[in-house]
Amino acid sequence: MRIVFFVMVYFSCYCLFGTTTNVQQVQSWTPSFQDSLRNKTYEELQSSFDKLNVYVTNDSLRAEVIANAYLYKAKIEKDTLEIANGYRLFVKALPYNYSKGLKYCDSIIKIKENGNFKQYPGKAYIYQGIIYNWTSKFDLALKSYINALKQFEKEKDTFYIIAAQSNIALEKDKLGRHKEALKTYLKNYNFLSKREDLDKYQDFYTPTLTKLSHSYNIEKKYDSSHYYSSKGILFCNTKRIDVFYPKLLLSHGTTSYLKGNYQIALDTLLKSVSLIPRNVNQIDEKFAHLYISKTLLKLQRNNEAIEHLEYIDSITDISNYHNHVREIFPLLIEHYKSIDDKVNQLRVMKKLIALDSISTSLKFDLINEITESYDTPQLIEDKNKLIEEIQNQNKKSSQKLIVLAALGMLTIFISFFFYHQKKRKQDLLSFEERIAHLTKSAYHNISKAKDLQLSPSLTEEILKKLDDFEDKNGFTENNITLAKLAKRFKTNSTYLSKIINTHKKKNFATYVNDLRIAYCTQRLKTDKKFRQYSIESIAKEVGFNSIQSFSSTFHKKIGSYPSSFIKDLENK
Repeated sequence: MRIVFFVMVYFSCYCLFGTTTNVQQVQSWTPSFQDSLRNKTYEELQSSFDKLNVYVTNDSLRAEVIANAYLYKAKIEKDTLEIANGYRLFVKALPYNYSKGLKYCDSIIKIKENGNFKQYPGKAYIYQGIIYNWTSKFDLALKSYINALKQFEKEKDTFYIIAAQSNIALEKDKLGRHKEALKTYLKNYNFLSKREDLDKYQDFYTPTLTKLSHSYNIEKKYDSSHYYSSKGILFCNTKRIDVFYPKLLLSHGTTSYLKGNYQIALDTLLKSVSLIPRNVNQIDEKFAHLYISKTLLKLQRNNEAIEHLEYIDSITDISNYHNHVREIFPLLIEHYKSIDDKVNQLRVMKKLIALDSISTSLKFDLINEITESYDTPQLIEDKNKLIEEIQNQNKKSSQKLIVLAALGMLTIFISFFFYHQKKRKQDLLSFEERIAHLTKSAYHNISKAKDLQLSPSLTEEILKKLDDFEDKNGFTENNITLAKLAKRFKTNSTYLSKIINTHKKKNFATYVNDLRIAYCTQRLKTDKKFRQYSIESIAKEVGFNSIQSFSSTFHKKIGSYPSSFIKDLENK
């Protein structure tokens, strides 16, 4: 199974668009803002544009106004180079408006015909390639990057030559041309590793090491893969680089798994997934959970492995599916088959068929024996067989129900007969014996009820202890049980259970889980750092022992899964 890391957008956006900053609120366009731009210099307009940071704020309206002011000023002054720069700002101002972005790229390329400006139209071809990549047109993206490389080679611009070559290699990887991509990665690495000014190129150096490690995993040369991922991890630690560190850990952990070093693989992968930004559209997080589950299966920790697979399943749909996590579905199918859970087995089969149908246009290779055993035609055949089997099973179940119903009627008849026989005997008992029997029975019931009745003072004492338990978040203790809490309150489980049922209107398990989910949602809303935790860490933090139990309880109580809830909070 190969590892694919989507680093091309980072290569291009970081090096060509600049770094990003944190902006808390999205500003909206106002006429006064537009008026304030009229007398600004190009440098001031560029600075205003950079501060706006469209990739964080999504404020395309303001960005487009600044770009328009820049371009208007350049056209008035008939400054061809600045006109090109104005169109460049428009491309950046509309990062997700692909048709307009391509239109402005074409405008920049045409301007080159009227002048000789360094880095143009090379940059325009790079922007064009990024847009094609975002729309999964990888062959067109590759063509754009090749055109960019030709322009940068004419200008002898080393920095952008490396940028273009890196993007070319990434596109070849996506198109399955792995050996060609590997040659380019090695060429870039040999060039970069010998430079004294490596800091200038570090944004290419760490991704190159990441992709080298990935490429050698594809070639099954695990020692080489291990060498480059280790080198990258050391470089990140030395330079305190965080962006590619989780990716290198992921590659390193995967290599350890492929080499059979399962405990090292598990430790590394768990560290990687704790650092990867949590996002349902993030392929790295899903891929990390996939290899964590595969490692746990090798370590015979099957229940934990299934929790990770079911977590990926819960956050994966048609909108964010990627072929490189396809393997989780065959693994889940096999699991549900092994425990004879036909309902979930059929559900996952149908989901996989649907996902395959929307991914056929993507040009990704999958080196995976399990995947090959579950190709779509065979999967459809297996699904139909399973449906037929369930239908036959339902038919047999119906027949069994008829037999059971008949037996039930016979049992009722026999019971009714013996009941009347018994009742007849009872009627023959003397009046005194019946009165004595009834008196004794009534006395026993009254005594039992009296034993279970709680004094008001004891009830009040236990309720105060429950309030203290809630105030101090005692419910976040992972292994809290009714018996343990009763012992802590110096009472018995029966009394405590009765008070919770009577005064909290729910059983103990529901009472504790409701407190946990309420605490969790409130903390997610108010604690940004808490929102960055992995789902597994959040679950343990609020008292759950498994991701599956947490996600299921959260969804039942809130109406959405934790990952979706956090995503909605981040988007507000």
